[in-house]
Amino acid sequence: MVPADNGGKLLYDGQKQVLIDGCPGMIVFDSIGHGFLRSSEMHQHDVAEISIYLSGSGVTWSGEQAIPFKKGTIVFYPPNVPHGEESKRGYTEYWILTKWRDPRSEMKSARVFQDTANGTLAKIASALIEEHQRENTPAITQDLFNIILSYLDRWEGRKPRHPLVDKLAEQLIKRMHEPDLEVGEVMKSLPMSIGHLREHFLQETGKTPMEFLTDLRITEAKRLLRRGFSVKAAGDQVGYVDPYYFSRIFFQTTGVRPSIYSGGKLAV
Repeated sequence: MVPADNGGKLLYDGQKQVLIDGCPGMIVFDSIGHGFLRSSEMHQHDVAEISIYLSGSGVTWSGEQAIPFKKGTIVFYPPNVPHGEESKRGYTEYWILTKWRDPRSEMKSARVFQDTANGTLAKIASALIEEHQRENTPAITQDLFNIILSYLDRWEGRKPRHPLVDKLAEQLIKRMHEPDLEVGEVMKSLPMSIGHLREHFLQETGKTPMEFLTDLRITEAKRLLRRGFSVKAAGDQVGYVDPYYFSRIFFQTTGVRPSIYSGGKLAV
């Protein structure tokens, strides 16, 4: 992303090499940012870029492609492909420039996606930017970026998901913090039998609804623990009011106890 000199407000732009598990080069974030712009001059770089448009509308060019964008549009720009944007009234976006092993990086044209109705990828990108600004959080940053890639993988060249699968996923994301959330009750509220809905959900996400909810909660808990939350406080925030039960689920999911993951900040 190269903002034109047009008075656009750059909220954050960070350059940092992220080392995952001590292995340099697994993921390198060249630039992550969030800003309001009116245009972006044609430019190219040797890293891939993911743009998530948050407001406004306009046209982005990628090589010879002219791609209209609006709120919720997501564009993947391959490395070394010239691209730029233009908008009459301005637009807001998240951008992520990074190197990683991905077959899309070998492509010569942009890929276009659409965020979910409740802006799931925009929310994940917001959390990624927040973690990127912190020190010593590469594992969380990788987790969040991998979630974004998982969504793109699922959307790439595949027919739209069943609307009730999206509806169930949106409800689980929205209510993941509720301690008394019952997945079965949420499924009962939708016009499909629990068995068929569970089968569709598993086929289209690779996880059962309960596994999906658990992964959401543990990913958020890891982020909170790295921010300095105690084990009890992190568990409370993601719907696990019993710290011992939370510790057991966390260990089953990650192979590490939350007290160790957080650096010994166990407070129950």
